[in-house]
Amino acid sequence: MVHRLDMETSGAVLFAKNPFILPILNRLLEDRKISRQYLALCQGSFESEKVTYRDKIGRHRHDRRKRVVDPRQGQRATTHVQVLEKIGRNSLVQCRLETGRTHQIRVHLSHHGHPIIGDPLYHPQNGSRLMLHAQKLSLVHPLTLETISVTAHSDSFEKNLKK
Repeated sequence: MVHRLDMETSGAVLFAKNPFILPILNRLLEDRKISRQYLALCQGSFESEKVTYRDKIGRHRHDRRKRVVDPRQGQRATTHVQVLEKIGRNSLVQCRLETGRTHQIRVHLSHHGHPIIGDPLYHPQNGSRLMLHAQKLSLVHPLTLETISVTAHSDSFEKNLKK
């Protein structure tokens, strides 16, 4: 496995077919040459259509499952957010990761007042599922140099958008 998704997140994941290619794909991920786009339904309205969060993320002091914005001891994290649609009092956003910290999108959105609907750790509001979906992965194949883009669909994500 080249990267992971949180247990509650649906969508595309990248696997290496053999142990030879795994370190090559890991390097592409480290060098930010694998693009990852997510869809999230989050609470509230954004002041602008595009925003970039660059808050450092670290471990929560009392809950090992959680992460928090920690400017002093956290690791660098960058999330680009674009508002796609306003749905009632919520916003459907597309998030593009530059870094891949644990719970990065969930922490950034929650910290800035836009927790993801249905997030059991960072949003007290109940939901039938975490409304975070890894929609698209793109990379240049390291051997063939072919551009590969994979889009994942989620019936449960779409169904819950319409509620």
